[in-house]
Amino acid sequence: MIGIHNAFKPFIPGITVENVASIAYLGHVRDRAVIDLSSGMKQRLKLALAILSDTPMLLLDEPASNLDAAAIQRYRDLLQQHLRDRTLIVASNHQPLEEDMCDRSIEMGTIAGRSASAAPRDLGERT
Repeated sequence: MIGIHNAFKPFIPGITVENVASIAYLGHVRDRAVIDLSSGMKQRLKLALAILSDTPMLLLDEPASNLDAAAIQRYRDLLQQHLRDRTLIVASNHQPLEEDMCDRSIEMGTIAGRSASAAPRDLGERT
C-alpha cells in the first residue's frame, strides 16, 4: 500500500517507503493487509501518507476520528514536524482537538435549510 501511494504521490525529501510504517507506529503490522487493520491503525496510516506526501496543500477531513489520545498527540507532532510552508485545511466537527494547528477558522452551519457561514476567525500565530 505504501509503495503504491508513493508511486502516485512522492514523499517529502528524506522520507522513504521503508520508514513510513515506523513513523505511523505501524511497524509491527507492516505485512498485514490494510483491510485487516483496526480503524485507528487505518487512520494513522492515512494521516501519515497525507502528511508525508510532497504536496503544496494538505486537506484533512476529521483527522482525529478513530484516534485515542496518544495517537492524536502523535498526529499533532507529525503535522508540526512536517507541515513546513504548506497550506493546511482541516474539515472537522472536533474543533478544539484539531483547529489549534490552523491560523484561521470558519464555522459553517445551516439556517432554515440553507447553508450559512460565519466570517473567518483569526486564531493567532501558530506555535
